[in-house]
Amino acid sequence: MYMGETLKKGTRVTGVDRSKLATLLGKRYDSGESIRSLAASTGRSYGFVHRILTETGIRLRGRGGTRVGSRRDLRSAAEEKVRDAVEPDIPVQIYLTDASAGPAVEGSLRELLLSCGVEDIRESPITIGSWYRSLTALLKRAADSDAAGEARRAVEIQVLDRFQDGIDSDTGDAVSKLIAALNQTKGAVIQVGSVLLVKIDDTIIVRHLTTREMIHWQDNPGLFKDPGSALAELQRANQAGSLGQAVPPLITSGINIEKPGCSSEERMDRRFAVHRAIVVVDVEGFGDPRRTNRHQVQIRDGLYRATRAAFERTGIPWDSCDHEDRGDGIFILVPAEVPKSLLAESLPPMLIAALEKHNGEHAGQQLVRLRMALHAGEVSYDEHGVTGAAVNLAFRLLDAKDLKAALARSAGVLAVIVSSWFYEEVVRHTDVAAMYVPVHVTVKETAATGWMCLPG
Repeated sequence: MYMGETLKKGTRVTGVDRSKLATLLGKRYDSGESIRSLAASTGRSYGFVHRILTETGIRLRGRGGTRVGSRRDLRSAAEEKVRDAVEPDIPVQIYLTDASAGPAVEGSLRELLLSCGVEDIRESPITIGSWYRSLTALLKRAADSDAAGEARRAVEIQVLDRFQDGIDSDTGDAVSKLIAALNQTKGAVIQVGSVLLVKIDDTIIVRHLTTREMIHWQDNPGLFKDPGSALAELQRANQAGSLGQAVPPLITSGINIEKPGCSSEERMDRRFAVHRAIVVVDVEGFGDPRRTNRHQVQIRDGLYRATRAAFERTGIPWDSCDHEDRGDGIFILVPAEVPKSLLAESLPPMLIAALEKHNGEHAGQQLVRLRMALHAGEVSYDEHGVTGAAVNLAFRLLDAKDLKAALARSAGVLAVIVSSWFYEEVVRHTDVAAMYVPVHVTVKETAATGWMCLPG
């Protein structure tokens, strides 16, 4: 490797090549060249060169170089400070019960991460016997922590989407290669930020972890090196909701995981009301005269695809819920054992991502924006469907004038309203509570207080 060469972005530089590059960069840096100049000459980022130099143990100069005093020096120092503002990174862990699968699994995972916007990957030594490696996926530097968070979330959503596509179709991309590589090992646990993959025998489970789950798994690092315990933890959380934010599997292949929901006997005994979380979504302007029948068919297809994908990615199996078609919307009842905090914290961003994906593939009158209402309460099943005061309130909230006006003014794709009960019992105890504002709802015979937010 010669310093005159420009390194292709995303090219792995490891082992002897990395050592040679570090030595050459170190000599040039010691001779007075700046990190910015080295980055330009190699075609890599400022952060990449900074990391290479740091790894060599070279003592870095102060910002602005060795000369001080001129306006140009001060400007250069300020520019480098902006470049060094925030470096988003995503923790990555790979554990395999069969070490022989390590190179193939890690190679395909690296390919996937680089295709999703990761700029560089920092690695730790491999633990052999089984295979364990801790990596850090590094992204482009961001101006502030908010931008860094958005960059991390964008990559994680891409990873989720690619996993879904890879399992749903026989494609030749990095996810398919990764799944093929995983066939070489009996067990695996792979973490990419908040995305968790667990493999046991012929079963692959992919999950999006909530913030509280991330903390739980970080406090129990042994789970990352024990696929059996990891799978048992997921299943235990599904049944008991013991983590407070537990979610069922996102994507599964192989054996079926038991899904929560009421039994057929329970549904048949209609003497008793049962508790359910209630979700209602409605398309903005579905009946607009400019929308033809063909437009409406495309919109309904997008509505169902986006809603189902959002539920699955949130960790709530779509088939575990009861749902009724409402023409321009969907009425959904979520089993009582599913933590309601998922609906408040995880469902809205996943729904936004799914809607934006649809809208990115369509135009004009086929674009979809939604209002969503969240409530919970007792509902009664009969031979025609379901009824209850809680259901009535959810639909009244969805028709609130303030909610419609807020979405009309917004550039986003989703407006959410929750009942006063749902806010006090669920939303107020989550990290998204500050996003909500109270609104008075007067629709038909209903006069109530709702809490509204624009999460997008």
